[in-house]
Amino acid sequence: MNALKAIVIIMGVLILIGSVVVVVTIFNRLTSGGDGEGETPTAAEAVAPRAFGTRDLDLPAGTRIIDLDEGGGRLYLQALLPGGEKRILVVDPDSGETLGTLRIPAPP
Repeated sequence: MNALKAIVIIMGVLILIGSVVVVVTIFNRLTSGGDGEGETPTAAEAVAPRAFGTRDLDLPAGTRIIDLDEGGGRLYLQALLPGGEKRILVVDPDSGETLGTLRIPAPP
């Protein structure tokens, strides 16, 4: 019976400590001085593009870009080369650099 009382008292103290931590955290976030630390950027700040100048893609003349997709902070350009080969170029939108190329050979 004494062990049960001890467990109940310890659990009650843990609940009280947890509640105090939650209340203090909420209070600190509500009364922060707006120093920007820990704040989520606005949508305009989060997607603000950075200029990188002009970059040339290493593709032969007559190549057509047939699809463009984005994901994971990268651009994926699907290109159809004059000989029927397809390539998927992975481009960093911040720097304009081509990170890699996937070649898909033309069917025989």
